[in-house]
Amino acid sequence: MVALNGLVVLAYFYLRIFNIQAPLDIIRKLELTGLSADVFAISLQRHFETVNTLRGLGPDKRRELKLLGLEGLGIRDESDLEQRVLASQLRELVDEWLNTGRSTDGRESPSTRNLFRTAKAIQAVRQCAGETPLRLLVDDHLSELAVAIGTEPASSGLPFSFYLSDSFERGLKEANRRFTGLMASDWKESVCKCRYEPCSRYFLLKKPRRSYAHGTFCCREHHSHASADALTRNLRTRGQRELIEAAARQLLKWGIRDRLWQRDDNRKRRLAEKLCEDVIPRMRSRGYRQEVKVNWVTWHRGQIERKRLELSKQ
Repeated sequence: MVALNGLVVLAYFYLRIFNIQAPLDIIRKLELTGLSADVFAISLQRHFETVNTLRGLGPDKRRELKLLGLEGLGIRDESDLEQRVLASQLRELVDEWLNTGRSTDGRESPSTRNLFRTAKAIQAVRQCAGETPLRLLVDDHLSELAVAIGTEPASSGLPFSFYLSDSFERGLKEANRRFTGLMASDWKESVCKCRYEPCSRYFLLKKPRRSYAHGTFCCREHHSHASADALTRNLRTRGQRELIEAAARQLLKWGIRDRLWQRDDNRKRRLAEKLCEDVIPRMRSRGYRQEVKVNWVTWHRGQIERKRLELSKQ
């Protein structure tokens, strides 16, 4: 409202909201070379534990890399470390959020992903919101006020540091900022991960469906491979259960009434031979390919014994 000659005049502005983050840019950042999950977890812990120690020692890249658990990984300089930390942190946040839309049977529903069911990702967004507030832009030509999401925070001091720990910290903050921009976007449901494990690449779906029975895949070929792998795993799991039950029943037929058979190598060898004679042939007709020898019996003796006890009660 503006006061003019005692009158109140309403000045109307269109408030527009736009996101600095772009879909393809997020995908490119996710696909950067990062650190393995184990290495990143160790280096992240050491970063928070040793940051003050590192500053007291003065800039020494080799010493810093060793303290961070990153020695011998071919990290060239501060920029390289920052990019690797950015990729690693961003993948962790995105994966945690993506998994909130997956059920135990592998079904995936992009629309049910929920940031507030995460642990690390929600904390990253809260931290970024405190450090990087929304930026209000004024466009005089279009008479618009625009709220920008995902902008870089106002920097103070030198943008560059000789300390690798500062590069590590910049990578973390940049990942948090980009993830926060993703969460504020209207295209976040399009971001997916190929559930064929040898691939595991990130990609964009143009029109995400309500749900995917076996998860999201970047191509039909990987969907087919994953389905074949799932069938193989299910066949192997069912076969293991069948063999364990058959072994338990055989022990009961032999009159075994205690668990001492587990220490008897001759008994275990006879049990493996019996399974190969009576059970394996009919399982092979259904596509089961695993061999059963005495070491298989030894490995599964605990499960066989539990099944024997269960059947003996029946």
